[in-house]
Amino acid sequence: MPDPNQVFDPNEPKKNLFDVAADDPEAHKFVQLARERYDIYHEYRKTGAREVYISDADRQRIFVIEEAMRQILSRIF
Repeated sequence: MPDPNQVFDPNEPKKNLFDVAADDPEAHKFVQLARERYDIYHEYRKTGAREVYISDADRQRIFVIEEAMRQILSRIF
């Protein structure tokens, strides 16, 4: 839920926290991957820039993370 006492500051973005609602190892792994992906993107958002260049290394890390997330989703659904 949004906190009305927090002021939006584009130069200081707040972290979006993910958590698991089930005690399922796949769910825990999925959330761990989502956090890793979010942490990469969050580093780029710190500058407050509207557009950023994501490095090749980070794009590769994101690709690996998202592939692992897709595999988990394919097993669940």
